[in-house]
Amino acid sequence: MILHHGSKTSSSAAFVDATIPSWVVYSAGRYNPWGFPHQEVVQRYLKAGARGANTAKQGMLIIAPQGESWVIKGFRDAISPYWYHSALLPFVPRG
Repeated sequence: MILHHGSKTSSSAAFVDATIPSWVVYSAGRYNPWGFPHQEVVQRYLKAGARGANTAKQGMLIIAPQGESWVIKGFRDAISPYWYHSALLPFVPRG
């Protein structure tokens, strides 16, 4: 598992090939001004066969080992979708 914010200057193709990750967790803030994770970085990991989780989209993550793999649940989608989306609806930027 790789923990990464997804900038263009990190996670080169050589790094991704050398690490052979099964998962990558992008640790980035929602609506961050840098646009993390960058789509070219996400595509590089997907091409390598890694599954991804993104804190900017999923919020807090619960990561638990399960055998030879991982189970990752995001707060916004899996743990408390109704509370999160309904409570923050008035503050979500429109456009």
